[in-house]
Amino acid sequence: HNDRAAGLRKVLYAQLQERLAALPGVTAVGLGKHGAWPETLKAQGSDEPIEVLREGCGVGAGDLFRAMRIPLRAGRYFTPDDVGTGVGSVIINETMARTVWPGGNAVGKRFGGRTTYGDQPYEVVGVVGDLHDSSYDAPVRPTFYRPCYELRLEGMAPFLVVRTAGDPRALIPAIRRELKAAEPAMRAPGIVLCAQALYDST
Repeated sequence: HNDRAAGLRKVLYAQLQERLAALPGVTAVGLGKHGAWPETLKAQGSDEPIEVLREGCGVGAGDLFRAMRIPLRAGRYFTPDDVGTGVGSVIINETMARTVWPGGNAVGKRFGGRTTYGDQPYEVVGVVGDLHDSSYDAPVRPTFYRPCYELRLEGMAPFLVVRTAGDPRALIPAIRRELKAAEPAMRAPGIVLCAQALYDST
């Protein structure tokens, strides 16, 4: 059942990404999902528990990090080989790398334990910069990423980041129209201008 639900979400997210990417003036579309509750896991070789957030991101054309210009600090981004429930490759943020493996290279390191998605071992394949999408001042928590359609829908709603060549406000009506066409039952989406939200937060 969970695999089927993940498959349906994958199809919907791909349709949303494709529709929005085709709009004139759109240069990138990324998929994401914020985690609401941290997981308590253990890093290989340590008995100390670590509290980390699991978040979702798009892969390939829907890459959240490249759409938001979040820099890759080490390792690599996800590839199609990293997709699939049970696959253990993860990308982590700088805060997790610095917190769990201070002074060392986090790529290739392992962690895991009992999660809400079952007992799962993970291996770090990439480290990205910390993501700020609503406030520069909000503390960043240690975070690891998996493809977003694998995450269940509890907690925070999935989101799309649309990068545009011009003023993004001009595209808001078209974005709403495409979202409604792809999923007629969707509630009216909240649309936030990231640059404005970050400016307001300061």
